Amino acid sequence: YTEMFETGAKHNLILSFLCEPSDLPEIDRLCALNPDTPVIIDHLCRIGVDGRFRDEDILALCGLALHPHVYIKVGPFQHLGSKVRPYLDVLPLVERVIDAYGPERCMWESDSPALRPGNYDADPAQDFAASLAVIRDHADFLSASDKHHLLQGTAERLFFER
Repeated sequence: YTEMFETGAKHNLILSFLCEPSDLPEIDRLCALNPDTPVIIDHLCRIGVDGRFRDEDILALCGLALHPHVYIKVGPFQHLGSKVRPYLDVLPLVERVIDAYGPERCMWESDSPALRPGNYDADPAQDFAASLAVIRDHADFLSASDKHHLLQGTAERLFFER
């Protein structure tokens, strides 16, 4: 992984990781060795995928915020926590992550139309709408500007203005 991080820094290539909390110490180590490498952690590091939001996992994810080129994809809510619309049980996790990284380093992701295995009631259109509503309608701790960063601004800046 060291060469991958070195190449990312040298060529300004974004490395994106769909990882577990147990992977964060190694990502942290590599980010410290290669502070200019842009890194995205997908799916909120899958915290809550088993239905539980463990404080030690959240602290580890928030700890990566010390690296200024680490970004977080916030979602997919239909795969985290209770996995039941309207997904409001994810809001404390979302708030802690955004507090740590700032909205300028967070971007919403839907993961739709992915279906949850074993969930025969899954409806990608409803999952998408409910996931978007978590940020738009229920995240009262976010300003209009914060919501813009999450829903559009961060991704535009990271992927199209580099």
